[in-house]
Amino acid sequence: MVDLISIIILHYNNFSILDSCLKYLMKTNNKNFEIIVVDNASNDNSVELLKEKYPKIKIIVNKKNYGYAKGNNIGAKYAKGKYLVFLNNDVNVDKNWLRELVKSAKKENLAVCQPKILSLKDKNRFDDAGAAGGFFDLYGYSICRGSILDNFEIDKGQYNDSIEIFWAGGAAFFIDKNIFNKAGGFDENHFLYYDEADLCWRIHLMGYKIKYVPKSMVYHYGEASSRKILFKKFYYLHRNHMFTLLKNYSVKNLFKYFPVALGLDFISAFYFLFRLNFKRSLAIFLSLFWPIYNINLILQKRRKINRLRKVSDDNIINLMVKTNVPFNYFLLNKKKFSDYKKYI
Repeated sequence: MVDLISIIILHYNNFSILDSCLKYLMKTNNKNFEIIVVDNASNDNSVELLKEKYPKIKIIVNKKNYGYAKGNNIGAKYAKGKYLVFLNNDVNVDKNWLRELVKSAKKENLAVCQPKILSLKDKNRFDDAGAAGGFFDLYGYSICRGSILDNFEIDKGQYNDSIEIFWAGGAAFFIDKNIFNKAGGFDENHFLYYDEADLCWRIHLMGYKIKYVPKSMVYHYGEASSRKILFKKFYYLHRNHMFTLLKNYSVKNLFKYFPVALGLDFISAFYFLFRLNFKRSLAIFLSLFWPIYNINLILQKRRKINRLRKVSDDNIINLMVKTNVPFNYFLLNKKKFSDYKKYI
């Protein structure tokens, strides 16, 4: 029996982007999937056009914009598949993308896998939403094979090996539904950013594996829905960076690594202040004070995650970059993933 896959697409405004995504999905070789579009309270005519052009697609209309985490969790509740794929609405897929993900998940009993994510603007270049697999450094800063901060490598086949990774990109996130539910889904307190990395950290703590599947390829436009909300973007990026560390590290490692991360964020806030980028500086300063006012929430989350924990932090740290990424990137000019391989 062939397992059903549920493809969940979160949408907010701009039907043309979603339409392009759906057109490519319909060309997928593996046809055993359902599509669930979760509309996050679009204020244009997206829902009407979707119903008219794709009457067989399941549509869920939210009363408000719940963000990435809660919006996708709502979609997962309606999913009938053994596997879930959370696909951004600004992604175009290769015809073999799904078959390769399913094959790897079944063969290796994986919890999560990620395709090669290239840029839709330049199909020879990696995208920042996962690229060829994501990692964290010890202080919670992200690094991807093929994409580090604002440096995106050209795909020359250098990352065509299927390896275990720390986190999978949320632009095309493939997960076993049973494990997704056991882990508690995406943390809805995140709203935007770090959602998938936080979920992957929990999945590692539960003892499951996450892998990159290079034979599966998708193309991501990037920030088609969020580029107009830069203040919120920077606020949630920095806030959820700290939130993820505070929830998932053991107490010992939290005291070891969190103060450094906090200090680096303070430095970032003052850096942007002196550069007269007041909005970004304010966003960072506000994010830094968020944990103080939400300590009870953080402790509650930690208790839940500790109940899921099956492996120690030592196992998790084995998949981390044992150096500080921002320091190496900005001060030592290390801008390619090859500069960091020796630290993993």
